[in-house]
Amino acid sequence: KGVDILLEAMKHIKHQVRLKIVGDGPEKNNYQLSIINYQLNNVDFLGHLEGRGLEKVITEAMFIVVPSIGNEVFGLVILESFALGKPVIASKIGGIPEVINDHKTGLLFNPGDAKDLAQKINWLIERPEKIKKMGQAGFIAAQTKFSAEMHYKKLMEIYHNFI
Repeated sequence: KGVDILLEAMKHIKHQVRLKIVGDGPEKNNYQLSIINYQLNNVDFLGHLEGRGLEKVITEAMFIVVPSIGNEVFGLVILESFALGKPVIASKIGGIPEVINDHKTGLLFNPGDAKDLAQKINWLIERPEKIKKMGQAGFIAAQTKFSAEMHYKKLMEIYHNFI
């Protein structure tokens, strides 16, 4: 789901960083060929993770990249990242722009545009104060806008409006 775009973007990253890819699927062999073709030696495939394993990876990351190319309605990993105080760089596609407040809780890039993604990654790496600030804003958003209690309140409002 866009990992090929992320790997292509890694060719243009000006900094010493490691890319850790979470997830598994039929495209993994193609991604490994791309890693060889792009001569990337800073990519790790971690496979499918959930629970504490996923939480550990997110917590240790500077930020999270969600390079979706499909029309995702809502990315749960974005909320998990916000809840752990991490900003997210994601495709400007589907429902994602409704979750990520560009330059507040993360950054949005044009879907399928590896150079735009690389530019956003480089920009954020060069601004550690923005990483911290966006992470804090994402955490607050997770607590206020996207919590279970908030969804319950909104549902009840809608329900009462129908009565």
